[in-house]
Amino acid sequence: SGQELARSALWMSLLACAGILIYVTIRFEFTSGCVAIIALVHDVLLLLGLYSLLQWSVNINFIAAVLTVLGYSINNTIVIMDRIRENTRHSRKETYSEIANTSILQTMTRSINTTVTTLLTIGMVYILGVQSIQAFALPIIIGIVFGFYSSVFISGPLWATWKDSAVTAKRKNAAANSKNAKGGKKK
Repeated sequence: SGQELARSALWMSLLACAGILIYVTIRFEFTSGCVAIIALVHDVLLLLGLYSLLQWSVNINFIAAVLTVLGYSINNTIVIMDRIRENTRHSRKETYSEIANTSILQTMTRSINTTVTTLLTIGMVYILGVQSIQAFALPIIIGIVFGFYSSVFISGPLWATWKDSAVTAKRKNAAANSKNAKGGKKK
């Protein structure tokens, strides 16, 4: 039934996200894993929202396409996170925002080339395919665009914001502890 299919798709997506979070946390760090999952949720919500807005039917092709988009999007995000990790190792004075910006710019050509070539291929499948293939290709086309957007414009900046806010909170705690320690000595 349709509800059972939707439930299965939800569980598969949750399992995929849990696996991705574990992998990215082990490979990079927990912050990167959380950011990657937020970007993936963004992609799926935009795709579901568009389908809902246009009142297109959600079927097994759509679900398979969503899982495909999750894989594609996480790949692009991982490339950016890997560059961020490398640039973090070599940075001395840059803020996390500067590191993220540099990393995104360094991977931009690769991201654009990959997205365009994938869109050309899946676009031809959509144009030349039969209706059942088109029903599979259309959400992939839309999802690839959303995946590119989230990888470039959400994951890197969100990572930088998260890291910068952690540094700011740590400095505030250190200043408060220092102030409390000085106040205790005066008595």
